[in-house]
Amino acid sequence: MNFKPGFGQITEAMVYQLARADEDAPFYLERTVWVDPTTGAACKKSAPNAEATTYHRPVNLTPKICLVYMALLAGRHSQTGQSRQSLQRIHEVTGIERRTIQYAIRFLVNKRLVYKEHVEGRGNVYTL
Repeated sequence: MNFKPGFGQITEAMVYQLARADEDAPFYLERTVWVDPTTGAACKKSAPNAEATTYHRPVNLTPKICLVYMALLAGRHSQTGQSRQSLQRIHEVTGIERRTIQYAIRFLVNKRLVYKEHVEGRGNVYTL
C-alpha cells in the first residue's frame, strides 16, 4: 500500500469518521436461507418445497473493515478522491477473503464513508 503524502493521503478527519461509524444506527446484512418446512432444517434452494427465509445479521466495525477502508484510501487519486481498486487487488494487498471485502464495502457505503459508482465496462469506482 502506498501511504506517501499527496497520494491517497489519510487525514485525521477520515480516521475520526471511521471511528464514529459504529456509533450510528446499526448496519444489517440481509441473508436468505432455504428451509425445508417439514423438518425445519436448512436445505438447498433446488430441494422440493424449499421456502426462503430472510433474516438480518448485524455487522459491526471490525479490524477487517478498517483494513479495507485503508486499502481504498491508499489506492485513491489525491485530487479526485476516487479509488478504482478491484476486489481482487484489495484481496491481494490485505489477504482478506473477497466475500468479507464485499461486506466491508457494503458497510462503508451504508455509513456514507465511501460512495460506490459502477462505470460500464470499467468496473466500480469508489469515491472517498
